[in-house]
Amino acid sequence: MWFIRNIMNTMKSKRKLLHLILIAFLLSGMGTGGGLMAQNESEEDDGGAIAGGPKYGEDSARCVMNLSLYYEFFKQWKQSDYQTNAFKDAINPWRWVFCHCPMASQNVYIHGLKMTEHRIQNETDKVKREKLIDTMMMIYDQRIEYFGKEGYNLGRKGVDLYKLRPNSYKETYNILKKSIELEKNNTMGDVLIYYFRTAEKLVKAEEEEKALLVNIYDEASEIIDFNIKKYANDQKKLVNWENIKNNIELSFEPYASCEDLISIYSIKFNEHPEDVDLLKKITKILDKKNCNDSELFFMATENLHKADPTAESAMLMGKMYYNKKDYTKAGTYFKEA
Repeated sequence: MWFIRNIMNTMKSKRKLLHLILIAFLLSGMGTGGGLMAQNESEEDDGGAIAGGPKYGEDSARCVMNLSLYYEFFKQWKQSDYQTNAFKDAINPWRWVFCHCPMASQNVYIHGLKMTEHRIQNETDKVKREKLIDTMMMIYDQRIEYFGKEGYNLGRKGVDLYKLRPNSYKETYNILKKSIELEKNNTMGDVLIYYFRTAEKLVKAEEEEKALLVNIYDEASEIIDFNIKKYANDQKKLVNWENIKNNIELSFEPYASCEDLISIYSIKFNEHPEDVDLLKKITKILDKKNCNDSELFFMATENLHKADPTAESAMLMGKMYYNKKDYTKAGTYFKEA
């Protein structure tokens, strides 16, 4: 009987220890938004896992212990404004959590990115630095696997990859392209900027035609305009989106001559002269860049108004005839608009 009682007492002690660790973990603030910005991102709560399985892995006691350990050192590092070496003591327990209980908290990934970014910035050995960049990319991939938000995380991953490996522009382009396809109007501004820059590198390397830049400019402009309207009453966000717009405009300027635009879009128009989406794109960009005295603009505007007559297309018809000095027809279309 004494043997059984000893076993029972041991089990009770372990349960009590686990309970204390859990309390310490929760009180530490790991599971709440503490305002930390890692890669411009705040801490998140522990919910949101999309994968199945136990949150704290197969060995929950060890998971909670390592979670609490790494976070305590990370918190000390944060409190020093990231100036001390406390993060070094966080790395091993953080790594254990990352590998053995990846669904424990989204903050594991936010904090992991912050520590890895710091190590990359301070690493002088090229080989080690490259391995750390691989680690950062792996953190993004695993976060997507367990917590989703694929479009958002691919955007952050692509921006970081561009900054850390500028010569990997083709890989970065594909990552950012997928991010934008998923996020659409929710795409972050810096993702659009680096998407254009990767495409520009592809064009300069003669791996893509200039038409790619025109298409990206058009796509980015739609997202930017949407957000400028959305945040019209939020001064801070509005200014941010207007700055992004100016950045894209300046980047596109060298490729925005009427000659370039007409050359690119004439081929597309001849192939699909009745494609309404294409006609809208051609008339919009030629009008925006003051190329509305070209024959292509006239033909595209005419076809658009025939296929899909709207107030906007009527306005374009009015501009077209005004430029031709046919003021009677211009006036008719302006009234229609």
